Amino acid sequence: MTAAVRALAVAVVLAATALTFRPVLDHGLLNWDDPRVVGHPQLTESPGRLAAWAATTRDMQHYQPLAWLAYGALARAGNRAAAVHAVSLAMHVVNVALLFWLTTRLISSGDDDGDWWIPAATTALFAVHPMRVEPVAWASALPYLLSYAPLLVATGCWLAWLRGGTTRVLATAVGLYAVSQLVRVTAPLYPLVLVALGMTPVPIPVGPTVAPNSPRWRTVGPATRSSRSRRGSRIIASRIWTSSRSVSNAH
Repeated sequence: MTAAVRALAVAVVLAATALTFRPVLDHGLLNWDDPRVVGHPQLTESPGRLAAWAATTRDMQHYQPLAWLAYGALARAGNRAAAVHAVSLAMHVVNVALLFWLTTRLISSGDDDGDWWIPAATTALFAVHPMRVEPVAWASALPYLLSYAPLLVATGCWLAWLRGGTTRVLATAVGLYAVSQLVRVTAPLYPLVLVALGMTPVPIPVGPTVAPNSPRWRTVGPATRSSRSRRGSRIIASRIWTSSRSVSNAH
């Protein structure tokens, strides 16, 4: 798609998202976990005490240390409800933009004037679907929104690595995935999805391109992508194993 069409599509989708969920800014807190989460007494502790508590607590039956730190920062706002809802809406808009970017990369065939409506329609459906009401309007669901952003970027980094990226790109994908799950464990099996993504038969463009018929255009064959995907999964598995052993030894 052209830059102008892409920019217009993104602007329309983001504007529709913001307008649809604008009323949440006037909402208060629900008597359904919200007071316990947003008003948790630990959130007003000093940053050091809060960080130590967040790193070890299983309060609310979730391990979400980074989410507790985010709630702690918002607890210092004068109107906690307004602050949480504003961040929730902002994060939803950010996630919608990231999904548009990721969908565009997934269907890209090297022709920037291609099917622009696919990422636009996909993102619009996600953005204003009724199932988005709960995570955006419910203050206790803010960790889900905070978790999605690094998860989407991690997927984009994984695609970049499959397309010939360096080990640093792979490490970035792994790191962002870890950050996502430290906010809220939303996708524990997502690495399997990424490995499967690397084994798809769809041609993946590598390197800068100007047109599909250009001499600079080439694709990574299924065997090559499968090899890179397996190598990446081994690296991820090795790091997970090392981390688990460290935790076990610590206990």
